[in-house]
Amino acid sequence: MSKDSSAEALHLKEEIRRLYKAARAADQASEESTFGLCEELAAASERSAEICVSPAEAAVALFYWGWALARTDREDAAAEVLELAALLGGGGRAKAAALEQITRELKALPSLASTRRCVVDASAADEATDPARSVFVLNFGDKAEDRWSLLQAPKRFAWILYDPPLALFAVAASPEESQLASLEALKLG
Repeated sequence: MSKDSSAEALHLKEEIRRLYKAARAADQASEESTFGLCEELAAASERSAEICVSPAEAAVALFYWGWALARTDREDAAAEVLELAALLGGGGRAKAAALEQITRELKALPSLASTRRCVVDASAADEATDPARSVFVLNFGDKAEDRWSLLQAPKRFAWILYDPPLALFAVAASPEESQLASLEALKLG
């Protein structure tokens, strides 16, 4: 991470903490300023998640983003963001307290329509998916310093069985060039 992006990341962390504290207090007091504070928090935490290298840090930024989205009546978007936060923070990558907050916030959301996107972890993908849903592959890279990434899978992606070093998958349409990275993350490229 460059010096400029390190400074931006530090500034965003401080700004997010300040905004979360203010938004939470306003939310608990049912103040009108809650919406505006949550909009600011959502923007700052979205940017923070974009520049985070560490999956654990990204999971925390995504928690704040999801929390803010839920309070601005965007529950579907909040659920998608929080589900990604749970995946990024899982496997011991984030602190237990952060995962508990993410889980608690997810449970507080209403159940969602089945049309939202599906995210599969490239290192643990072994599930069937609804081919009508957009599927994304969460890739952590091969080295600790590699940045995590969310990659679009081919359209009409049906299922994947991943048992290293072998992987099988079914798809009802040929992948586009922009989707090849997701297949490479699944060791299918």
